[in-house]
Amino acid sequence: ADQFTENTTGNLALTPEVADSIGFGVVLTPRFAPGLAVSIDYFDIDIQDAVGTINAQNTVNLCYEQGKQDLCNNLVFASGGVGVPGSDIVGINIIPINFASQTNKGIDIEASYRMPVGPGNMTIRGLATHYIDNITNNGVDYPTENAGTTTTPSWNYRLSTSYDIEPVTLTLTGRGFDSMVYDPSYIECTSN
Repeated sequence: ADQFTENTTGNLALTPEVADSIGFGVVLTPRFAPGLAVSIDYFDIDIQDAVGTINAQNTVNLCYEQGKQDLCNNLVFASGGVGVPGSDIVGINIIPINFASQTNKGIDIEASYRMPVGPGNMTIRGLATHYIDNITNNGVDYPTENAGTTTTPSWNYRLSTSYDIEPVTLTLTGRGFDSMVYDPSYIECTSN
C-alpha cells in the first residue's frame, strides 16, 4: 500500500449545473371547516452536469484499469511525472468536474387548523414529505437510489401545536421519519 497526499482543489473550468424542474400543487380551504388549510405539492427535479468529484481509489482504478488519461493526469508519481504511470503514487489530485446527474421526485403535504380556544388561539400544523425517487448517478459507480435510506427517508414529517395568548406563544413540536436502510442495493440473506 502506497502512502500519498490527497489534494482537493477547485476547478475554473466548471460550468453551472442545469436543472429541469416540474412542480404543481393544490391548496384546499374548505368552507365547511373554517381555519383549515391543506396543500399538496408534487415536485420533479432533474439536474444534469452536476458538480462532483471522483474519489482517490476510483481515480487510480479508472486510470490503470480503463486508461482514462484525464484521470491519470490527477496522479502524481515519485519519479516526478504527472499523468504517466511509472513509479509509486505520491499524490492524487481530487478536482471537481461536471459529470453527475440527480433526479429527485416527491410530494410535500401540509395541513393546518387554527381555532379559538379559551382566551387565545390554537394552531395545529402538520408537514410531511414523501420522496418517491432520489437517484444520483456520478457516471462512474452504479446509480444510487437514496429514497428510503438514512440520508433521505421515504417519509419525514413534523407536527406542531401552538397556543397563542398575546404576548406569549407556547409551541410543542414533534418530528419523525419512517424506517430506513443504509443502502437499498444491499441484499439481505436468510437461511434456507
